[in-house]
Order: sequence, then structure tokens, then C-alpha cells
Amino acid sequence: MSWISWLFSIRDSGSVEGIRGWDLLAWSPLALPLLLIVIAAGIALGGLNLAPHLVLRPVRRVLLLGLRLAGMGLIVVIVLQLEADLTLVRRQNPQVAVLIDTSESMALKDCPQQQSRLAAAVAVAKSKIEPSLGRHADLSWHQASWRLAPGLPEPAAEPQGPTDLGTCIRECIETAGTPRAIILLSDGKTAHQDRLAEAATLAKRTGVQVFGICPGKPGRPRAISVRVTGADAYVRLGDEVSLTANVAAQDIAGRGVTVNLFEDDNPAPCAERSVEIADKAVPVTFRHRPTTPGRHRYRIAAGSVKEAVTDLTNATTTTVEVIDEPIRVLYVEGTPRYELKFLGRWLARDPVLELTTVTRMPKGGWYVQGKVRHKKIDEGFPVTAAEMFDYDVLILGDIPRAVFREGGDLAETRLVQVVDFVVKRGGGLITLGGQSVYGAGLYQGSVVEQVLPFQIGGMKNYQLPGLYAFEPAKEMLSHPVMALSDDPRASREAWYDMPKLDGCNVVGALKPAATLLAYRFQNDKTYPLIATHDVGRGRVLSLTCDTTWRWELQRKTDVDNYRAFWGRAVRYVAADPRTRPGRPSIVAQSTRPVVGTEFPLVTTLLDPAYGPVRNADLKVDVTEPSGRTYTIYPADLDASPGLYQYGVLLRERGLYTVKSSYRGAESTREILAGDTAAEMDDPGADLASLSFIARETGGKAGSLDEADSVLAAVSVEPEHYEDKVTVALWNLPLTAGLLILVVCADCYARKRSGLV
Repeated sequence: MSWISWLFSIRDSGSVEGIRGWDLLAWSPLALPLLLIVIAAGIALGGLNLAPHLVLRPVRRVLLLGLRLAGMGLIVVIVLQLEADLTLVRRQNPQVAVLIDTSESMALKDCPQQQSRLAAAVAVAKSKIEPSLGRHADLSWHQASWRLAPGLPEPAAEPQGPTDLGTCIRECIETAGTPRAIILLSDGKTAHQDRLAEAATLAKRTGVQVFGICPGKPGRPRAISVRVTGADAYVRLGDEVSLTANVAAQDIAGRGVTVNLFEDDNPAPCAERSVEIADKAVPVTFRHRPTTPGRHRYRIAAGSVKEAVTDLTNATTTTVEVIDEPIRVLYVEGTPRYELKFLGRWLARDPVLELTTVTRMPKGGWYVQGKVRHKKIDEGFPVTAAEMFDYDVLILGDIPRAVFREGGDLAETRLVQVVDFVVKRGGGLITLGGQSVYGAGLYQGSVVEQVLPFQIGGMKNYQLPGLYAFEPAKEMLSHPVMALSDDPRASREAWYDMPKLDGCNVVGALKPAATLLAYRFQNDKTYPLIATHDVGRGRVLSLTCDTTWRWELQRKTDVDNYRAFWGRAVRYVAADPRTRPGRPSIVAQSTRPVVGTEFPLVTTLLDPAYGPVRNADLKVDVTEPSGRTYTIYPADLDASPGLYQYGVLLRERGLYTVKSSYRGAESTREILAGDTAAEMDDPGADLASLSFIARETGGKAGSLDEADSVLAAVSVEPEHYEDKVTVALWNLPLTAGLLILVVCADCYARKRSGLV
């Protein structure tokens, strides 16, 4: 039927398999008498060839008669503008969409002949899908990564970014005209399993079958994996950055590799470690002291191994903000004592601390040293909340409660300010043991008791004298305050080697949210020595011992664990310098800026009293690596006043600049997108995901070796449907050609017969 359809100028003639019915219609009908006259004239003209006076053979007479009648019939068709309404039976090939995963995990070379997964997928597409299905189906080619893209990828293309198979399948169904089948060439790794389930539901509802071919091997591939497990969000200039990464490998155990730490774009490593890799993760810790403030990018990279199928998992990147701002410490003591002498001397020498000491003298008055940030020095303690809030850490020594009632201040205003300093300002409070603190200092029922990590009333004796061994809680040896070494075992040994302490305060039970860091065990009883908990925006660390100076005075080794402990303690409770009144700081809520994901950020806005700023006109400008810019206007919620959360969609690799602005104040943060996708944490092929969506949609999935079986299950039977078309018979090239042919044949036959 195709050549007949072509002669009659029917569109897409190759799909026509038959004509089911037809009707003729004349657009310029002639009156019946006139039509009869035209027909009669045609017959008469044709009948002239039968006249007896013409000397013609009978066959030629009949031929000329037929030519004249045919020509007259064609003229009638043209004059009547005759059209034919045809009901055609057409054949339609099924639409089949081929999706090839181009995400980062497809770069692994664990396919036959050491091909990458992507190269193997493209080879299957060209050598099997196109030859076997291309003749019977209309194929469309797509690339699937974080989003759907058209075209067939090159075998040598560099896979990158994460995978969102569910979204790609949904977009394919919506944009490819609802194909009958989707063939997915993927290792099954996807960032969102829930979206894959949603795509399966959509495909099932629209009648689309999904077939999966999975290149690659299941399980952990033969590769080195480096992943950051611990990193400081920020440090003060002068402190060390602490970075910990786990290094693991599969089927390469026992090999030694060098793990390097790189800072920013410096090609030379700033630290290195030699590690014997194993199937089980080996932690590697780096400590590095940055020399300049700002946001620094740190990359931890392990060396290559010949047997590995990829080097993409050999390195990981994180960022740390270095802040050039000291920790402002206010240390208030009720009496000159050894703890003040040793602790105050060391805190004053710490280059990251700015120390102010206020000491109550035995005969009255206050002795103040250091850089004082409050005005009325003779009052000793800061008078106003604003002056108190100008510090980051408050250390309260052996001060009886009665001191805060001097001058008739029965409301204990300065104690209320201490609580506000912790709860509202987010400051750090350290309370020390002594002869006149906690229950011994009559603090029961005070506002300060509300922020302590333990109860302090109800005991008969509030002091426990005598020498005793300091016992760290075993499960807390890795706590930031207690970790004297990166190795918990070394920390435990260091604590057990510390000199004994003398005396402590007796306190009650820990509060539900508190954490016990150390204790004294005596007479089958456990007495808390150090406990901590978070209160409001701040943090409280309370010690019931007051003779930690013995660790410094009587230490037996060159390692100064006394300074290490107190340095960690002050830094642990210190207020976050990134949050200041009126400053629209930008804090990341994730450590992995991966291409294709939304990177969560938060800006906290506080007024001068450290209260939340509601409904602020906060503006966030984002500049992408390509130069494209856009603006976000985040809002806070009733559940989190003053907390403005938003996200930056990382569409491409490169450096993003985020600038938040509020009433003339600005903060800027850079985000380097390009770290490995989360699916590279476990890049083994996941045939189960492909089998799930294939099973849900009535398709089939298999490994690379089962590709032929999977493709054989794809239905390519054509569909048939009726198509009504109108053919203008009078205006066809065929009609004009036949008329010219008839006229020429008539003239030729008459000339050969000797007729003029």
C-alpha cells in the first residue's frame, strides 16, 4: 500500500497498511443537465474515432476512443473538483526511551575489559539496543543524572554529579510523549529512593514499562575510600584545625598508602600520614594551624593504587572558617587562691584568649587585671547586661551567694544577668568548686541553680575532703573537653597518670539533659566532678573540684595536660563568634556541597539584647560559577524566630558566592561544589533498585550479561489505528500527469495513423 499512498500524496505513506472505506465529494458540482451534456460531448468526441470514413484498424479505433473517454473523465474530475474521503488503517511503531546514567558512580571501571560502567552502557546501546529495537520502535536517547538531558553520551564522557533516577524517569514520561517502554542503563545508584518509588507509581499509572540493564558489580568495589568524619566548623586564628577522615579499601587490604592534607589551592601538602589500608575503616587525624583568617578549603587525599577501579573516592574536601577574634574570658574569683594563680596565669598566656580577672579582696573591694570591657571596675562584676554580653566565657570561682546581694540587691540582678548571659546571649559558663559555692555557698533556689547540670540542695554535707584519683567517664574519653589525645586509649592513660586532687563539693543528681564527664568514686558512691549541658543558646561546664592546679604543680611528665584540659574546656563553652547582634552570618547545615543537591544554609539575626529579629528584610544574593546571579528573600518561622533557613541549589561545579545583607551589614560565604556524590560512599552496583521499578511496572531488569534477555522482553509490536484523510483528486500531480499523458498518447496515435 505504500506506493499507492505515495501516488495519492497521502502523508506518512509508509505507515499505511490498507483502506477500510471511501467516499467521493465534488466541491464544484455541475447541474445534472450540464453534466450530461459534458459527458455526451465527451462520448461524441470519442465516437468520432468510429466514423466509417476514417481508415483505422479496429484496435486503434478502440484505443483512440478509450483515450478520448479517459481524458474527458479527467477533465470532469478537475471541473467537479472531486475529492475522496478515505478511512486508512495505519501502523504505528512503539516509542521506546533509552536512559543512560551519566552520574559519577558510572565512572567505575568494574565492567569486562576494564571498561567504565558508562562505556559499557553506551556499548550496549549501540551494539544491542539500536540494532534489535531500532527497526521496530521509535527510539529516543536521553542522559540521566541529576536531571534529564537529551542525546546519547560519548563513551569517553566524564561522569559527574549524583543521580536522581526517579526524577529522570518522571521527566522522560512527561516530555517524551509517554513512551511504551523505558530502557534504563544504570548502576542503580540514586540519591532519592523515595522519588524512585514515586516514578514507579507514575509509570504504572501511565502504562509505561521500565526495563533495567545494570553495568558494574554489586558490593563494595575494589577502591580506596576517604571520607571526613570529623571537622571543626570554625576555629580562631592561632588555634589548630582538627580534621579526621576514615580511610578504607576493598580487596586491597595490607597495602600502604600516603594520605595528604592540602590547604586551599596549594599543591604542596601541609601534612601527611602513612596508613596501612584495610577492609575496616582506619581513622586518620590531621592537625594544622592556619596562618590567615577567612574560609579555608581542606582536601584529604590518599594515593592511587593500581588495582583500584576508580580514584574518585580517594579524596574528600571540607571547609573551615578561621576567625580572627579572641575568646573574651571574664574570670571572677571570690578570694585569692591557688586555682586563680595557676589557671589565671595560663589563661593569660593563651594567644587565642583575651582574659579579664576580677578578684574579691579579703578586706573588701575588687582587684581587676587584663583588658576590662565593663566600665565600673569598682563594682567588680559587670553592672549591665550589655557589658556582660560583651564577653564570650564567664568563669565563676569561689564566690558565696551573699556577694550578689550586697548593696541591698535582693533580686540578685547580677545572678540573673549570668543566666541571661548563657540562655539569651549564648555565652559559656564555667563554675568551679570551692569552699563557698553550690550548696556550701547557699546557692539552693537561686536562678543560677536553674542552669547548672546537677542539683545542689538536700545534702547533709557539702564538702568531701581528702585526696582522691580523678576518674574520667570511660565513654567520654573522646569528648572535646576530655580528649587529651586523638587516641582514646592514650587519653585514658594520661588521665590515670594525673596527680590526685584534694577535696570536692558534694552535689545532687545530674539533670536529665546533662552529661557526666568525670567523677570521684569513694565508699561505693559516685560523686560528680565535671558535668556539662546546653542551656538555651549557651553551654555550662561545672566542676566540683577546686584543686586542678595540682595537675600543673605536681605533673610528672613534660606533657602539660593541665593546659590542654583548660584550653579545651574554655573553647568548648565559648560563644560562637559567628553570631553577633546585627550581623547576618551565614552558617552551613551540611558539610558536603555536592553538585545537583540543595545546600542548606541558615542566617541568625539578633538584636543588641540578643533577642531574635522577627520578619527581617533579609536579602541573600547568590552568584553561581557561571556568573548567573539571583536573590533569595528567606523568612523566619514562629517555631524558630530569628532563624532564617534557605538553600542554594548547586546546579554546576565550581565556586558559589553567597552574600547576606541586613540594614547595611553584610556577610559573605563561599561554597565550593564538586565533592563526590553521597552515592560514592557505597558505589557498588545496585541491581535491586532497577529490579524494584521493573517489577512495579511489569518490566524486567538484569545485569550486563543478561542484556539480551532483558531486551527480548521489550514489546515492539506495532499498534494499528484508523486515520481519516481527504485526498483532492482533482489537484493531484497524478491527475495532471495522467491528463498530459492521455493527450500526448492521443496525438501520437493519430499521427501514426496519418490523421491530422
